Amino acid sequence: MRALATAAGLLLTASLLGPTATATAAPSARDCITIKARQNVAVRYDPDPRSKVVGHLKRGAKSKSCRMTWSNQFRACGEWGKWWYLVRGGFVPKTCVNKV
Repeated sequence: MRALATAAGLLLTASLLGPTATATAAPSARDCITIKARQNVAVRYDPDPRSKVVGHLKRGAKSKSCRMTWSNQFRACGEWGKWWYLVRGGFVPKTCVNKV
């Protein structure tokens, strides 16, 4: 009887909470930021300093980013970091850019 009551309680709780947001939801425009390169920086295919260079952001160039990701700790632009911004064409280290 106790198991039945527990199951009924879980179902009621789940129905009251409703659907949850998924991690795959597309970011809205308000989630995007503009970043500016502090120095010339390589745009990489993957968020890894050993990944293939697919482009460059020149010092002072601005780009829009709507997502971030992390990787193992690395050193870029004179600082240690693990966060990368996804920009058009690839990834740039957070240590090499500033938010505008």
